Amino acid sequence: MKFDDVFAEVMAIADRFGVRADNHEQLFDSMLEDYAGDAAGLDRWLSEGIPRLFSALRDRPVWIQEEEWPTTTDGHPLTFVGQFDVPSGTFPVFHDDVVFYLFVDQASGEPEIVLQEA
Repeated sequence: MKFDDVFAEVMAIADRFGVRADNHEQLFDSMLEDYAGDAAGLDRWLSEGIPRLFSALRDRPVWIQEEEWPTTTDGHPLTFVGQFDVPSGTFPVFHDDVVFYLFVDQASGEPEIVLQEA
């Protein structure tokens, strides 16, 4: 099964987990190559697989802009650790609401921060 064949279904399911599947098309293509079931079982299979692939220590990210889930150089998603919300007006350098998203590469321990402003 290919990503293009089930695009709408994959997008809807991934969105429930804070992931924009079209931002990770190659990864989802690879994931779907392993799927041996029929279309009826795809929702359940993806609903179990996506949160394992795009893991979070506790809560999932709540993006204030489009999803920016970082990956390793070989395309594996980092683990989401948490987010820190900074209301507008807190720091003069930020004119709008800002959210810092913290991710960690579990293999190397290297952190990565994604900053979004809206």
